Amino acid sequence: MIAGLLAGRTVIPGLLVDAELRWSLLQRMAAVGRADDAAIDAQLAADPGDAGRRNAAECRAARDPALIRMLRDHQDAVQRALTSRALPGR
Repeated sequence: MIAGLLAGRTVIPGLLVDAELRWSLLQRMAAVGRADDAAIDAQLAADPGDAGRRNAAECRAARDPALIRMLRDHQDAVQRALTSRALPGR
């Protein structure tokens, strides 16, 4: 069902599948080994901003529970690092 929602094959009336929900679904799929780098890269292409880069990193990290905990524990530092890469000289 999750893969169907992401692909647009499954529709739940009243459910808006926005970027935030797509990332959440993709992270769940990554955590159980059902999302590869190509799927993450495709979603990142659709959402290339700071939030997209952060979510892509979390999806990749979801394959490693220790890494996802580290990213969450240091969310502010990760956000600053992503922002400084996106906005050089800032």
